[in-house]
Amino acid sequence: MRLGKIALEEHFMVPDFMEYFAETYPNISPEIRKFGTTVLDDLGDKRIAIMDEHGIDFVVLSLAGPGVQVEKDAAVAGKKARAVNDFLAAAVQKRPSRYGGFAHLAMQNPAAAADELERCMRDLGFQGAMINGQTNGEYLDLDKYSVFWERAAALEAPIYIHPANPVDHPAMYEGHSELWGPVCSWAFETAAHALRLVFGGVFERYPKARVVLGTWVRHCRSPCGGSTADGWCATGARGRLPSRRRFISSGISRSRCQEYVPISRCAARWRRWEATA
Repeated sequence: MRLGKIALEEHFMVPDFMEYFAETYPNISPEIRKFGTTVLDDLGDKRIAIMDEHGIDFVVLSLAGPGVQVEKDAAVAGKKARAVNDFLAAAVQKRPSRYGGFAHLAMQNPAAAADELERCMRDLGFQGAMINGQTNGEYLDLDKYSVFWERAAALEAPIYIHPANPVDHPAMYEGHSELWGPVCSWAFETAAHALRLVFGGVFERYPKARVVLGTWVRHCRSPCGGSTADGWCATGARGRLPSRRRFISSGISRSRCQEYVPISRCAARWRRWEATA
């Protein structure tokens, strides 16, 4: 069977998560906000029709917005994450040849998140997990997340780091609300998160860890490149320089930049269903 398009950053929404989704409202226009209950909640024929119209054979679905990562109660976050993963699994089972899934994880408890990741991949057949940036101000390079990275690496689970707002509001965006969100801040926030993983030595400790980046994160492809890289960037760094680390984003993730390798070349890493003639 000829391999067609596979889309990775394809969101859905459920009513119980609309309050969390509202955290993104400062970043998007009122017109797009309406999609939260009119488009994102459809996992049936309408979505399939749109996929067919644009030649998309398969999508890896993920919950929109920060989800439970902004929940203050870790127990509530874990319970809701498991519930929405079960909901997604039921939708995937109805259309296994068209839908896959990224697990939604409550990163407040790294050990529990590791268990849920394993459940989602081994029992529910998901393709990995999507993590929406920081969780209550904590980034994935912190030592507390070692238990999570150990499990993710053992599973060889792709971890898609999706943009999210930081807990603070840097002065550089004051007076320029248009820069807050998809236009600028999300890209820099996600690139900085990825670089924390590099300089924090995550990939040295867990060589089989897989991170997927999108949304203009080409910023981190060579931010410390050039002849002065060692002098400017190496001080205090535990990991390799970014210019020596090849991110999966250059080969797999959807991007606005046409320079990236077509996703079809890397689709074998994602397809967990049987190809039929």
